[in-house]
Amino acid sequence: MNQYYFNASLLTFSSAVTVCILAGNLMERGRQDACTDIFHRLVILNLIYNLMGSLGEFYMYSGGARDHNFYRFTDVLLSLAYYGLLHMFTKFLLTYISGHTQVSKWWLIIARIFVLSAMFLWFIYLSFADGPQSSGSGERFYHVSNIAVYAYAVFIMIILLAHRTELTRVELLILMTFVILPTISSFFRLANTGIVTLQPAITISVLLISNFLHMNQAKRLQEQEKELAEKQRQIMMSQIRPHFLFNVLNTIHILCETEPLKAQEAINYFSRYLRANLDYLTGKEKMIPIRTELEHVDYYLKLEKMRYGDDLQIVRDIKSDNFWVPSLTVQPIVENAVKHGIHSRPEGGTIIISTREREDYYEIRVSDDGKGFDPVASANDGKQHIGLRNVRERLNAVCGGRLLVDSTLGEGTVVRMYLPKRESERN
Repeated sequence: MNQYYFNASLLTFSSAVTVCILAGNLMERGRQDACTDIFHRLVILNLIYNLMGSLGEFYMYSGGARDHNFYRFTDVLLSLAYYGLLHMFTKFLLTYISGHTQVSKWWLIIARIFVLSAMFLWFIYLSFADGPQSSGSGERFYHVSNIAVYAYAVFIMIILLAHRTELTRVELLILMTFVILPTISSFFRLANTGIVTLQPAITISVLLISNFLHMNQAKRLQEQEKELAEKQRQIMMSQIRPHFLFNVLNTIHILCETEPLKAQEAINYFSRYLRANLDYLTGKEKMIPIRTELEHVDYYLKLEKMRYGDDLQIVRDIKSDNFWVPSLTVQPIVENAVKHGIHSRPEGGTIIISTREREDYYEIRVSDDGKGFDPVASANDGKQHIGLRNVRERLNAVCGGRLLVDSTLGEGTVVRMYLPKRESERN
């Protein structure tokens, strides 16, 4: 078989594997972090590196001359992709390690010096030589460029060994493959086999790293599921509050004697309220329509309205209701407003529930004109504040949302929830 045809076929296969890696990463569920984003760029550069090599080999197989503009063009792109790969792997490596410990910025600066030096020397060589296998006045630049690349490989190993205590053995071994496999492939080049092995070696390393990242992501998702299940249990237990149940049942008991129809209405609201809590506990859906969540809030408020009467005023200002929220996130905030805001005032107060659509997110606001509190003192009072903490953590874990609390003593409290549109819209 013709050597160029074999190399072109090998690099085409390596390109196909890289496309599969890229597709798998892009389809991976879960929000992307900085490390994953950098790895995507690395995979794209590896794809360009393989494709340019494949085109060059196919051109040589067709009998093209080495000094042809097309060959030179692919060679330049191949070189840019290769040195871009080295730089991008350094960024990926340091970003990954920074997830375990603090990393010095000098690592990246020194790595860039190695890469830029090797690239500069390589392009000087190309300006002298007719092709990567030729000899001539630029041959010394070719060898010096290779020395710079080998120095870069040693430098990467130094980074890994310097942070070996922060990485597991598996992490260390997987990350080392980006240096070890290309180094092994260089021996084939020294043996003048004519077989292109550098691109496939790098692709194998990228594949191993990609699979490792997928496994890590799956592990994180499992841990997140456990945390959410525990938070779900805590929220459910917080919802079944003896004092609230006693007050509702006592209100129904009184209404049975004085206003039987209202008592029947209260039982209906109470049963729907409990059913919604149970559905949340046993349901698999983490996100529900905001309309469903607001219905659950209404059942709760109607029960409290029967208890407080005109002392509890409710204002609904719903401007947007076509998005999804993590279940049981608005209701605990409203319950806090009644319990800590309105209940503490003899004259009662008003609760305002509003929703708005912004450019990149949806906003839910729950405000009351109760007694308010000092946020600084509250943060240091030693109490757990489980309700707010659970809602804040679930918003972030389920949809990347945020919860902000603004309160002033004697004026009231405003709780804002911000939900990114990309996570809160359903087709």
